[in-house]
Amino acid sequence: MVALFVCSALLAAAGVEASQELEHTSLASSAATITPTNSGILPETHSLLWALAALAVLVAVVYLFLVKPAIDQNRRHAERLPCTGIFESMVINHDSNDEIEIRMHDPFDEDAYSLAIALIVRDLYSLASGKAQKKGLRYTRLLFSVGLIALTVSLQVAILAGTKHYVTPQQVADIRDSYDKYELIMYGKGNTIVNKHGKHRGIEGFFNASSFVDLKDKKKGGDGDLQKNVCNIPLSQLNFIGLVLLVWSITCMAQLKKCVENFVAIVFFAQTKRSMAEALTEFMDDDDDGDEGGSDINDGIPIQVITGLTWPVKVMMIFCIFLPDMLTTLYVLWLGSRWLVATNDFGNLLSNAVALEFILALKCLLFYALVSERNKRDLRHTGLAPSWDKEPAGFGIYFSSIVWAVAAFCWVYYYVHHQQVLPDYKWDITAVCTPWLQSQLDPSN
Repeated sequence: MVALFVCSALLAAAGVEASQELEHTSLASSAATITPTNSGILPETHSLLWALAALAVLVAVVYLFLVKPAIDQNRRHAERLPCTGIFESMVINHDSNDEIEIRMHDPFDEDAYSLAIALIVRDLYSLASGKAQKKGLRYTRLLFSVGLIALTVSLQVAILAGTKHYVTPQQVADIRDSYDKYELIMYGKGNTIVNKHGKHRGIEGFFNASSFVDLKDKKKGGDGDLQKNVCNIPLSQLNFIGLVLLVWSITCMAQLKKCVENFVAIVFFAQTKRSMAEALTEFMDDDDDGDEGGSDINDGIPIQVITGLTWPVKVMMIFCIFLPDMLTTLYVLWLGSRWLVATNDFGNLLSNAVALEFILALKCLLFYALVSERNKRDLRHTGLAPSWDKEPAGFGIYFSSIVWAVAAFCWVYYYVHHQQVLPDYKWDITAVCTPWLQSQLDPSN
């Protein structure tokens, strides 16, 4: 269910790109030409029908092999609320007694969002339970936690907005102009149509590979750099750009995975308390050998485990912590994919992929730069109650995280075939550019 939610969010993010492209088509829409298939159904309709059919099959498979067995198992082990029990049964086989691990608490990652969760809960607990001797100090640290989140989100949004307005538009414009000239020369002036974006696209059957040499001829509309500019379009080497996009997608999925896990543990699995005075449970790890599910920290300071929150605090964390974290990650996934596909240089492609991670790492950078050692220790001594206490070995426990890799594969496939950097891309560069690139890389030439 979490994977389906993430995939839906990814498709929605991709839809933003398509809608933004449509805003700029009013001047060229009169020149657009749409060629129907022999059956009278548009190619876009075929793609939509296949997507709907695949979605229907996916839903059926998930229900038959995941949801329905979980519902049946939950009826036999109805120890939690129905919704969380079914979700838990999708991952854990409670009928199994194989290598059962007793989980005590889960640690938080060291980043700004995790710190905010830990400090907010600890300070609200101290205020509600009456243990805070200096209430002003606690309120000040609450303000610091909220301010750190606001700073993190503001910096991420500002950098994303700057990238969207000052970086990607120029690269998208350059790559579209190069491909427009390529189509016009390779197909001939009378054998192209003008799409809704005002760019030429060749008509099937008129591609002339021998015209590749004309890309250097200024009299025929080319220039000295057109061959290089066209052959450096990332989509000309699908295997390479697909691999780079996959690595980038997995990087973003790792961020989403942790955010979703904390969201589910705090909002769904954590108990809803009447007062924040009941939010924390003290846990002391007495086992020097490192008890299973315990803490790696053994300094004599007890771990404060978050076992429940009040509804107002849960709602506050949804809108102030989880949603900003998830939405910025989804947006940077889409914008990063667009930037990489628009990078008209294979060397810069890898550099841009590395630079993109800087945006994701901002929450860690601010944590290490702006948070005091005492607050860092408080984070390390704050744990999150596990979603389930007993964890037997099983396929769901060992391999459930693979769904995030599947989501990354799905995103790459979807984006490559529905990208709007080069609308109506005809996949007609590889055949002529692969030999050209090989000749450029041959040291004997």
